[in-house]
Amino acid sequence: MMKPPHPVWRSKLASLAWMLNQAIDNGNYDVEIEDVRKATSQRRAMAFIRETLPSRFLRELSAFTSEDDRAVNKWFEALNRDYHIHVKNHGLCLLVAWTIDMMQHADESGAGK
Repeated sequence: MMKPPHPVWRSKLASLAWMLNQAIDNGNYDVEIEDVRKATSQRRAMAFIRETLPSRFLRELSAFTSEDDRAVNKWFEALNRDYHIHVKNHGLCLLVAWTIDMMQHADESGAGK
């Protein structure tokens, strides 16, 4: 299924993927997949990420505008409902997979915020 581009710049999504990956590598953030799915179904994925990741990431996450947050929340909610990514055990890994999916559909024109 072809998905339309969205307004979030690919570089912002890459930063998000790097932050999530660092948290996974750190090993101190065992996030339940059910918690990610619940927050996502409530369109709170970005708030959940801000609440879950260490405060040192908040400065980098500040690059995301409220419009970006809405776009990410909407995209992740759609993936949570309609798209089966083969991640079953770790919530942060699921967020990385969804971020990569969103990156693949980022607007190449740079029209994002």
